[in-house]
Parts: sequence; C-alpha cells; structure tokens
Amino acid sequence: MGPNWAPLGAAALALSLPMLWVSRSTYSELPALVLLLGGLALLHDARRCQVRAQAFLGGLALGLIVLVRIDALRDVLPVVVFAGLLVGCARRTGWPLGLGLAVGVGAGLVEGFVLSRPYLRYLHASLNPLLAMAAALAGATLLTAAALRWDVTGRRLRRAGAAVARGRLPDVAAALTVPVLAAFAARPLFQTVRREPRNADDELNVHFIEQVQRINHLPVDGTRQYSELSYHWVAWYIGVPAALLAAFGAALLVRRLLRGRSTEWVLPFAVLAWTTVTTLLRPAITPDHPWASRRLVAVVIPGMLLLALWAADWGLRRVRRAGRGPRAVRAYAAGAAVLVLAPIAVASAGVMAVRTEQGEVAAVRGMCGRIGPNASVVIVERATADRFSQVVRGMCGLPAARTVPDAGPGDVARIVRKIYDAGRRPVLLGGEAANVAPYGRAVRVLELRTRQDQRTLTRWPTGTWGLTVNVWMAVPDRP
Repeated sequence: MGPNWAPLGAAALALSLPMLWVSRSTYSELPALVLLLGGLALLHDARRCQVRAQAFLGGLALGLIVLVRIDALRDVLPVVVFAGLLVGCARRTGWPLGLGLAVGVGAGLVEGFVLSRPYLRYLHASLNPLLAMAAALAGATLLTAAALRWDVTGRRLRRAGAAVARGRLPDVAAALTVPVLAAFAARPLFQTVRREPRNADDELNVHFIEQVQRINHLPVDGTRQYSELSYHWVAWYIGVPAALLAAFGAALLVRRLLRGRSTEWVLPFAVLAWTTVTTLLRPAITPDHPWASRRLVAVVIPGMLLLALWAADWGLRRVRRAGRGPRAVRAYAAGAAVLVLAPIAVASAGVMAVRTEQGEVAAVRGMCGRIGPNASVVIVERATADRFSQVVRGMCGLPAARTVPDAGPGDVARIVRKIYDAGRRPVLLGGEAANVAPYGRAVRVLELRTRQDQRTLTRWPTGTWGLTVNVWMAVPDRP
C-alpha cells in the first residue's frame, strides 16, 4: 500500500482498546505480534530480492512465535504449506524459509516439553489435536512439494492453476467471503456456546462468570462462553466501518490472488485469514472483557485493520483513475481516516486515560516488610493464593506455597512444624482475619483501595471498578 497509509494503520492499532490494555502489562501477545509482523515483512523483502538469509530469518521469526505462545503453532500452519510450495516450485527461498521455521518451532516445542510440561499437560485437550494436525499437515506438505518437483505433476498443477485464474472460481470465492462473515455476525441468533466444567479450575471459572453476570444484570449461567459473539468483539474494538472495509478488502484480495495477481499477499493473507477464522470460531478464553480481547491482539485486529486499509487504498486508486483532482483525493483519504479512527477512539475512550492498579506496588512492598526475613509463607485461602503466591516469591524474595482446598488445621500444623524444623519462620496469609486467626494472632499486613478494569461479557468495557484487597498474617508458635 505504500508508506502513506502507515501512520493511519499504526494509530488505529495503537488506539484500539485491546492494544492499549495489553500494552500495560507483560502479556505474550505483544512479542508474538512483533515476531509475526516482522517475519512477514522479512519474507516480503526476501520474495522481492530472493535473499536466502532474509528467508531464513523470516521463517525463524515466525517459528519463534511458538516459543512465546504454544498455541501459535496453529498460526504458523499456513507458513508450513507456503514453504513447501516454494520448495516444490524450486524457489531459492524455499529451503531457508522451511529451515528457519523448523528451528523456531523446534525451540518452542523443546522449551514447552522440557521446561513447561505441567502447563502443556494442563492444555492437553486442545494441544494434542493441534500437534496431530501440525504433523499431518507437515507430512502432506512434503508429499506435495515432492509432487511439484516431479515435472509431469508440476506441469499439470500449473495448468490447473491457470485454468482457475481464467474461470469463474475467483468471483465465486470472493462472493463467498461476504456470507462467511455474515454467518459470524449472525452466529448469536442460532448458537449459544457453553462449556461444562471438567476440573477444579473450570469450576472456579464458572463461579467467576456467574459473579460478572450478576454485576452486569445478565441471566446467571456460569457455563456460558459467549464465543458466539466473537465477531462482535472485533466490531466493538475496531468499529463497524473498519469491519465492513476489512470484509470488502478480503473479498477483493481473494479474487485477485486466485487470478494470479497481488502474489505478495499470498502468505500474509493466508496467515491472517486462517488465524482469524479459527480464532473467531473458538476463542478459547474466559469471555470477560477486556481480558478476552487479548485473544484478538496477536493477529485478528491487526489483520482486520490491514485489510480495511488495503480496501481504502483500493478505493483511493479508483478515485485517482477516475481523474479526480487533489481536493477529492484528500477528501477521500480524510474520510477513510475518520471512518477508521473515530469508532476506535470512541470504544477506547472509557479506559484510554484512566488509571488502574494504583498503589499496588507500594502496598506489596509494605506487606513484604511486615512479613520480615527468613520467612516461609503458606497461604491458606484460595483468592489470596491466586493473587499473591508469585508476588511473594518475586517481590518479597521468599518461598511461598498454598494449601490444598481440603487442608485442615492438622495439615497446617504439620507444615508449620516442618518449617520450624528447617530453621525458618512460618508465616500464614489469608484474605480475612478468620482465615489465619486459628493459628496465631491475626495482623492485617495489606489494605488496598484502588481501581481495576471493568469486567463485561456482552459489550465493551467503558470504565473501571473499585478493587479492595486485604491480606492478614499470623505467625504460629512452634507446635
């Protein structure tokens, strides 16, 4: 599209509420986004110059997304096919791209299975099918590449591609883009996504969703996932005009690609379309916003904005070809900018300039000082353990553990005795005085009144909620 659209694209992405939100913390979506767009940019340059080093680095960047996010294995599947096609067509960049991709993905899988195996075991229900799909696709791609290198098969496939480009299939495929997106938009009319709890974490998630439903005055059903609203999520955050422009741009690009034109878009469009469709079908995230919006940041929202701006650029070229003067061109560009930016700014206005989590660092430092040195912290209440286990380890520099839900006073006494036997001082933490009072004098070591992100299920967040956090401590005597 050229550099003139870059400021608008960057501003639209930066102002979107999901991007603002994830930029305030250490979520994995941001490095994944940098690797994705950087890898695609490197491969775009490698395609023009046929530079093998750039192809290798581009493949490496895309593969390393799996090191950042294990579920990104799904996102790089189109890159596997693309690398195989380049190898089959004897392009210089095919093998370097495939090698870089294999190194990056391999690093992510090794890290996952060696250092993060409990996490992968927790995700096994969705991860195992994904691994099987990736292995099957890699095998099919190798066979396809070998078939393309075989002259007779390669010539037949090229003739078939030429026939497709001359036929009506590109028009049909472009026309089908609209009903696909319309089906996503109408999905709430014919589907209600639910998920029955399968483990203790799922039970807690059900309880949390029920709490948010009560606060938002919604029917209480903790099994609701609200995934049928996934396309509406996108429209909330980028606006209906940009969503419609993106649909138009996708239809135009499908037609052009099947006609054999705009071939620089083959890989970017494949990655964006595949990941967008699969993400919208199954977001696989707790549906409270803005938390759920992070699922859209790594690919979906940047991709939709990119397609929207491509469609706007297509229209600008038509204005110029019609012989319109500079004033009409400027008016069109300004109108496109307003259509894209205004809804994004409206959706983000409620949280753009507000502060959340204020005072938390100082409160935790005060808590660490009151806990004192040479302590081993045992958290005897679930919500406090969820919030503070890693905080105590990271900021206080102390070992921390949590009791299991059915632990009784006898279990706590046994733990306390073993801590004393190890030459350390046991400290028990809970969210209320009653949690720790049975074991010693209860002292409040953290009292915080601040603001947190609003939690919503059926509309975008427009502000903040109050947040009250208390932590009570007891130091039991030696048994």
